[in-house]
Amino acid sequence: MSFYVKLSIILFAAACIAALVLFYFWYQSNAIRVVREKVRMPEGFAGFKIVHISDLHNHRFGKGQRKLISLIENERPDIIAITGDLIHNEYVSAALELVEKAVRVCPVYYVNGNHECILSFREDFYGQLRKRGVKVLDNEYVTLRRNGDEIRLIGLSDPMSHTAAKGPRGRRKAAAITLGTLTGGDGYKLLLSHRPEMFSDYLDVDLVLSGHAHAGQVRLPLVGAVITPGEGFRPHYDVGRFVSGKTTMIVSGGLGSSNIVPRFNNRPQLVVIEGAAEK
Repeated sequence: MSFYVKLSIILFAAACIAALVLFYFWYQSNAIRVVREKVRMPEGFAGFKIVHISDLHNHRFGKGQRKLISLIENERPDIIAITGDLIHNEYVSAALELVEKAVRVCPVYYVNGNHECILSFREDFYGQLRKRGVKVLDNEYVTLRRNGDEIRLIGLSDPMSHTAAKGPRGRRKAAAITLGTLTGGDGYKLLLSHRPEMFSDYLDVDLVLSGHAHAGQVRLPLVGAVITPGEGFRPHYDVGRFVSGKTTMIVSGGLGSSNIVPRFNNRPQLVVIEGAAEK
């Protein structure tokens, strides 16, 4: 076998390996995995379905978000809950494409994340969401009614919204105090909040939907998430279901990426929550 034939074989093999690696990372960033959870809700909300979207980071899933919207439509949700970081840096076009179509499926409720808090035109962005029919919950709540029962749907703005507070601890404390003003009284409470690491502040509510952690972005076999933005190394509240007393928190692994590190062993997640009658 001549030198040139050997070189051609080596180059061809290298090209195949490179193509496989590129396809793997494309697949990890674009092949959405639907995750299903059943949670306790009032009897009147049995079968009530929520599609939970978090951390889109302005990522597109097909032209005009058609792939993502198709998955949402197939679930026939009662509401869509968005828990922040729709955008990436100053880019919002893909986020707006999503909400324009999502509001045609069912009511859409949104709370901000840390990326919206640093957006230079954030108030204008919130206005654009409202103009498209999104219900922006800025430290406020609405009441959902179904079959004679009620759920208080609370939207807690990201701690970074508290610009007068000093440092991360001060902002978290301010957010926790704000939450306390929204959770008084009886009844079932559903909280939308970007930050899962604040779980200990959420124990007055029944169900929490959160995101932020991206499931660690990079997940190692047998290890899971190595680091998350909220908890640092060896995080606890990275993705999935967490329970303390009456409170259940569902943390989405998110849809997009917020940095140059690609998703690894960690496909984008669309979380679907279905209510099961309280016992």
